[in-house]
Order: sequence, then C-alpha cells, then structure tokens
Amino acid sequence: MLRDYQLEMVKKCSSAYREGAKGIILQMPTGSGKTKTASYIVGKYTTSGRQVLWLVHREELMLQASLTFSEHELELEQEDTINSISMHLASLGYKHSLICSKNTENAIKSRHAKEFGKSFIRKGNFSSKLIIASVPTLVRRLGKYLWLKPDQIIADECHLSLSETWSKVINFYSSSRLLGLTATPSRLDKKPFDRRHGGHYDTLINGPSMKTLIENGSLSRYKIFIPPISFKEITLRKKIEKQNEIRKTRSLGELLILEKKYGHKNGWAHIVFKSRIAKNITQ
Repeated sequence: MLRDYQLEMVKKCSSAYREGAKGIILQMPTGSGKTKTASYIVGKYTTSGRQVLWLVHREELMLQASLTFSEHELELEQEDTINSISMHLASLGYKHSLICSKNTENAIKSRHAKEFGKSFIRKGNFSSKLIIASVPTLVRRLGKYLWLKPDQIIADECHLSLSETWSKVINFYSSSRLLGLTATPSRLDKKPFDRRHGGHYDTLINGPSMKTLIENGSLSRYKIFIPPISFKEITLRKKIEKQNEIRKTRSLGELLILEKKYGHKNGWAHIVFKSRIAKNITQ
C-alpha cells in the first residue's frame, strides 16, 4: 500500500501526462519511497499490456529495484483472492527481465531465492513487460533487442540522465514517456533539464519536503556528526596518492571513534558516508 503523499504523487504524474507532458521529473526526498511510488506506476502499465524500461546508472541499484518489484509481486500473490484486480495481476505475474552483466544477474537471482524462495527473473525476454537495465550495458547493445519497445521509461537518479551515455538511450527510445526520479534535481555543470533547452523533461513535480515528512512521522529525525578534519588536510591527502592505504586506515579510525562515542553509547542506528563508494560503511 502506498502512503497518502505517494498516491498524491502518482495522481500528479498521471495529470501531467494527460495534459501533454512527455517527460516528467518526480522529486522526492531520500527515504520517501521514490522506487515504491514508481513501482505503482509500473504496475499500471504492465497490467495493461504496456512495456516499461527501468534505467539505472549502476548495477548495484538494480538489486534495489529488482527486490522492490519482487516484493510487490509476493504481496499480490498473497492477496489474489481479495478482488478481481489482484487475481488478474497474480495470473499475469509480476516477473521482470534484466539487461546487465551475467554476474549481476546471478547475484540478483540468488537474493530473490534467499528473500522470497524463488526467482522473479524471466528466462526469456521477448514477452517481458518490465525490464530493468544498466545504462552502461544497454548503450552498448542499442538496436540489438528488437523486442524492447518501451511505452514508459523510468530514469532512476535522473540528475544523471543528461549525460551523453544516458541521452543516447533515452533518444533511441524517443517515442516513450519518461519519468525521472531524483531527490536532487540539479547538476553542478548547470545543464538544463528542460526539453526546450536541450534536456529531456517538460515538467517538475515536487513531493513533500523532508521537514514535512519528518514532522508527520514518515521519516526519522536525525543528527549529523562530522570528523574533526580540515579542508586543507583533505586537499593534501588527495595529492599523496601513494599513501592511499594510510589515508584509508586513518579515516576509518576516525569513523570508529565517532561510532563508539555516539553509536554504541546512545544505542542509535547510524549510517556512515565516505568520500568514495569503495570506502562506504553502512550499518
């Protein structure tokens, strides 16, 4: 079930499409359920026989999207006797195909089996109505999938969709509707999202603010702690590439001190962000 504000976002997207928009940016804060909201829209398309292509910029995000769809199908199967719509969805299934490396596909299948007891990945793609694709993989295979004719494209982290690689994919399927998801609809290079100025989008739909979602209990309150380190020292570190392991060890030590001081002491759940993906630690 979607929350009230998520349903409101779905309604606003539907209204924008009816009014003639072809590309929509849906902005919602981190943690507010962009993927869940978009999966509801996906369901509306796939159950009416239309094809949806979900684009992600890193294969790590494919697992998140894939598990969301699989979880949604599991819920539908458990409720398939409630009404004819649920029965119809269950008879169709909510399986999806992947366009990615074989290693990523195998990892996702393994997680499906672990979480749900079976895999929801389709063996054959030709009749698939939902496809999750890694952009770096798909851009190398444009034109090879004759069965891929999406009616709707979902662009995850759409602030990246203005890049040359993403644009090749989006322009190749130019007849499709486009829904971009992001928490931050802006770019450091100031490239415009507006179609009239070279972008892919016609309108921006803003979800509720993080402040509002915290106040109504949809998101948790939080505090931010930053290690005592100067920008001058950070700049110096970047220049000493050969001392990468020393930097890594020292930085990890700083984080562990903070974790011990604020995490264990207060019993708080916490997330640690590092400067590079390879160094991220999440708990």
